[in-house]
This record gives sequence, C-alpha cells and structure tokens, in this order.
Amino acid sequence: MLAIAAVCAPAAMGKGAADAPRVLSTQVGTIAFGDEMASQTLDIRSSKHGVVVDVIPIGTEWDPVIVLRDQATGATIAEDDDGGNGLASQVVLGSEVSGAVELQLRSMSGEPMGGQQPNQFVVTVREFVPIEINATDIAIGSSARGTLPASGTQFFAFSGVAGQSVEITVNADDDGFDPNIALFTAAAAGRGDPLAENDDGQNTLNSFLSFVFPQTGEYVLRVSEMGEAGGDFTVELKAGPEVSGPEALRPIGIGETREMALANAGEGAPAALIALSDDLKREIRRGQRDRITVTLRGANGQVDPVLAAGFLTPMGFAGLAEDDDGGGELNSRLELDVSGMREGDWLDSFRLAPRALNEGVYALELSVE
Repeated sequence: MLAIAAVCAPAAMGKGAADAPRVLSTQVGTIAFGDEMASQTLDIRSSKHGVVVDVIPIGTEWDPVIVLRDQATGATIAEDDDGGNGLASQVVLGSEVSGAVELQLRSMSGEPMGGQQPNQFVVTVREFVPIEINATDIAIGSSARGTLPASGTQFFAFSGVAGQSVEITVNADDDGFDPNIALFTAAAAGRGDPLAENDDGQNTLNSFLSFVFPQTGEYVLRVSEMGEAGGDFTVELKAGPEVSGPEALRPIGIGETREMALANAGEGAPAALIALSDDLKREIRRGQRDRITVTLRGANGQVDPVLAAGFLTPMGFAGLAEDDDGGGELNSRLELDVSGMREGDWLDSFRLAPRALNEGVYALELSVE
C-alpha cells in the first residue's frame, strides 16, 4: 500500500491549533447593486501543497460566482460556484500558482440579490492541508485485487499522460456486490465532483470507464459501492484505443463497414464527419439508388452510439436526422431517402456524423447498405 497525499476536503477549521490550516490573508469586498462584476487582487504566496481561496457572502443572502485569472496574462486559473459551504465559492490552487492573481466576482443571477443594498463578501486565502489516503499502486496494462468492507471505500493510484486513453473495469466476485467507481486527479481525490464516474457500465452491476487524460500527472480511482454488502473485486486498467486517423474516416460506400475509435468533441457535437464515396454519389445521381441504410454499432455492448446525418455548411454541421438505439440494443440505425439530393451539390456536402454517449475514446463500427 502506498500512502499518497490527496484532497478529500480542506482541513476542517474546527481542528486543534497545531493542525489548523494557516490563514495567509483576509479581505473584505463589496459588490454594488447593479454592478456586473467586482474585482480584487490577491497576492498568492507559494505554499507546499497550494492554497484554498474562499469567497463567503455576508449580510443578505446572495450567490457569488468567482473566476481567478493570472494578472499578467489574463488566463483563467480557476472558477467556481457553491464549492464552499452553502452559497460560498471555493477553489484550491496548486503549489505552482503564486504571485498576483485577479479575483473576479459576480452574482449567480447576473446582479446582486440583496435588493438595493450593496452586498459584502469576505475573501480568505489559507494554506491547503491535504488529507492522506492509502492508495494501492496500479499501472495501465495491469490489474489488482481489492476487498471492500460494507459501506467502505478503496483507492488505487496510477499515472496518466495527456491525450492517452484508458479503460477501467471493476468486476465484483459476488453478484450481490454493486461497485461504483470515480476518477480524480491525485490532488483532488475524493473532493468535489470527479473527472468521471460510473455504475453498472457493462449491463451488469460491474463498472466500466473509458477516459482521456486531460493532463500528464497522477490520478486516483475510488471504488465504493451502491449498497452495504461489500465484497471482493478485480480492478483492471487497459490502454484505450488511439483516436482514428484519416484512413478510418475516409468516405464510405455501399457494402462497406468501417471500424473507428473516436472521442467526443463536446456535448451533442459530432465526433467525426464522414462523406459518402464518389461511387455511391454517382449511383444516387443516376437514379440507381433511392435509399441507404446506415448502422452504427458500439464495441462489446459497452458503447452507446448515436448516429446523425446532415450537411456541412459554412456555419458547421447541420443535422437532418438522428437516431439512438434504433438499430437494436444500444445500436443506432438511419434509413435515409437520398432521392431528393440528386440535383445540385447536396451530396457533396452530405455527412454522416457518428458519436457516442460515452466518455473517453470509444470504438464504433459504421456500415452502409
């Protein structure tokens, strides 16, 4: 077992003086009624584990939202709403952050919520005191055994490289044990929202995650359960597929099946845009084909694909039709009448847009009939 420093929560203020985090600065500010934003400069001193910035509303009840920016470059460092107690905002800055930082603050509603009176707030900067957790080391490409006591939690630590994908599986030995998994950076393990989480990811009570690391560093996997039974389990980390290159995304024709690995480009956005082949477009223009059927399948029953069809425009992709689960089980299928696209350049701008309701890199199979 390897003990690693990880964040479960900032150290409680009620601890003894020897354990309490040291307050580095305190400021009071006011956001006037109707002001869109208040701004303050914070002098962040270098600290071994980083610092915690709390913005606490006082007086009338209102909801502050904060953004911290590098004063020299204007780059956003962190932002938060309600990360502290109640309506207070809170961010944890790593040890690499120091110097002048601009705090920008506004009300969640767009204007202060305390009537015509200015609203006050307190800004505190304090040393971050991490809570140590015991995490079992595991590497991508390996597996480890674990035992979870009833209502317990177990942690696993591993390294990730920015842009690399990983597939995480937790399989319970007993059908009565329902594992749940959550992934954090090592600096934020157990605190706030995880980077990704899953329960029942393989059409069983077991858990599965596919994830792309946003940055190089240490990560922590938390295994808990959706119940109180506890039990033995196996956690396995596999290198995920690389995102497909141009060859897999080339135009597709009748009778072709294309395997590809994609990653989501944003909520609801196509993960790829695939044109029809020249041969298929010629058949349609000559009246030899009025309809095509396009099927999108996910790998191993763990991927939930969504298939759209539409046109590439100067403003981006414009969807014409979309399907989820119409191809049986989780698969998607579209039956498209293409006879109306024989004239003009409609076929040249027509695109198939596959994606999936999954995180990370996922494998898909696209076929046209």
